[in-house]
Amino acid sequence: MSKLNRRTSNAARPTGGGPIRALAEPETLTYEGAAGYTRDLLSDFLLLGVSMPTEGSFYETADARLSRFTGLARTIGRDNPEWMTGCIRHLRRHAHMRTAPLVAATAMARARQEAKLPGYTRQAVNAAVDRADEPGTLLNMWLTSYASARYERHLRPLTLPKGLRRGLADAVYRLYNQRSTLNWDSREAAVRFGDVVELIRPATHRPAIRGTEQGALLAYLLDRRHNRDKPIPEQLATIRSFTELMAVPADQRRDLLRSWGPEATYRLRQAGMSWKALTGWLETGMDTEAWIVALRLMRYEARLNNLRKFDRAGIPDEFAAEVAAQLANPDEVERARILPMKVLAAYLNTDSDRWRQPLADALTAALPRIPELPGRTLVLIDTSASMRHEVSDHSSMQYIHTAALFGIALAARNPGKVDVCGFADYTFQFHVPPGYVSVLQQVREFTRYIGYVGHGTKMWSALRTAFNGHDRIIILSDEQAAGPGHHSFSGQDPVTIHQAVPAGVPLFVFNIAGYQPSAIPAGFPNIHELCGLNDLSFDLIPLIEAGQRANWPWMNTRDSEAAA
Repeated sequence: MSKLNRRTSNAARPTGGGPIRALAEPETLTYEGAAGYTRDLLSDFLLLGVSMPTEGSFYETADARLSRFTGLARTIGRDNPEWMTGCIRHLRRHAHMRTAPLVAATAMARARQEAKLPGYTRQAVNAAVDRADEPGTLLNMWLTSYASARYERHLRPLTLPKGLRRGLADAVYRLYNQRSTLNWDSREAAVRFGDVVELIRPATHRPAIRGTEQGALLAYLLDRRHNRDKPIPEQLATIRSFTELMAVPADQRRDLLRSWGPEATYRLRQAGMSWKALTGWLETGMDTEAWIVALRLMRYEARLNNLRKFDRAGIPDEFAAEVAAQLANPDEVERARILPMKVLAAYLNTDSDRWRQPLADALTAALPRIPELPGRTLVLIDTSASMRHEVSDHSSMQYIHTAALFGIALAARNPGKVDVCGFADYTFQFHVPPGYVSVLQQVREFTRYIGYVGHGTKMWSALRTAFNGHDRIIILSDEQAAGPGHHSFSGQDPVTIHQAVPAGVPLFVFNIAGYQPSAIPAGFPNIHELCGLNDLSFDLIPLIEAGQRANWPWMNTRDSEAAA
């Protein structure tokens, strides 16, 4: 045990702590039967909010996670609305979550209406809604059982709280225009743009909108929703052009596209034609020529998601080079708000060498500002069976990909000073070579070791085995440590957290899945729980080690300025 108390540098011992807090003594169990620590409500909400709370996971069904998230949102939104509004903004604008902020804002609005509490709903809705289809999504959540008690559309559909109505009206002014209408007003949507306009009557909140282009658009949306055969207003030139294109007979569309030559992209953009609409417009199918036009219509994320299709379509190298240049451009990455996991998914889904370097550059730009840490760091990455679960039903990305991505990126940022180990029943060391490192390639290599040392989660045995005088410990895991419970794959971890964590060495556990039982007494000396795997989370490490009390991530200066 003496080696567990050695230190190799004079790094300050932290006296502060992160914002996530749990009880000092265990009073529950993890899903694998180990001692579990109960967090406070705010900590539970944030951890779940950044962990796909509407998707199923290894230990929880989608319905169970949604119910837990909604209950937390209702309670906190009622009792601490200012905190909740800031958290919703953080989830949408910085963590780049879509559904979670909408669910939270809807549940908060319902709870405050039921408690007859004024204020904050309008601000929460504005914080949650950031894309043109989202006012309809949020309104559908309100009118159905998705976010709270059942509320059928045909039962008093106009009884919307004032704050909800005004927040949605703000979103309509901000997001509804001709192009967003063509892109996002889907006939398959339960609540369409016209429904939103009819239910909230935005013109009553801002009378000056009458007679403007947007006023004409709102009237058009109502007419279209009710199938009224009226001419398209003159102000809506883009919609008129799109309608004319859709009226071209299907067997003449490809010839028309070819006749435009180099002007094809410009003409389609003028008509508000997206690349997805183009694929439907060309009913005879997409060939190489059509895909070249389509990629010119795509924004960053669409190009990132379609690299395999470009290869299959035989896109020439000169056009591929155009796509590659955009992928590698840091300004484009920032503008598109691309998550590192999106880049990794694109890398795993393509076999072409021509995308390798651009994606590596994109990842460098998409990764958070990984800090340079003094001294030596031990990074433990959970490779147990539960980490193999997909993050979403619509993605092949697994929790292990997320954990490995950030653990290896930290090692690449601090060459020669970070030891990376995987753990399950046992522990293995993963060598990240110094110098230039392809993080994407290293992640792919790491994930080949899944199951190599078993399928359990003996977190504390792994820590005691791997620790060798490090200055800090970082664990990336779903925290479901092994115990004697009936779910355990391989029996109880014989080591406890208090036996494993060396005195005076800070432990940072990044929670990957947002499960309710914590494996650590977070918030107590030298034991810190973080979440989100973004630059705000990593910023907290040097802050905590400097002995400062870290606040909620959206309350620091940089994020507050961004929100403003």
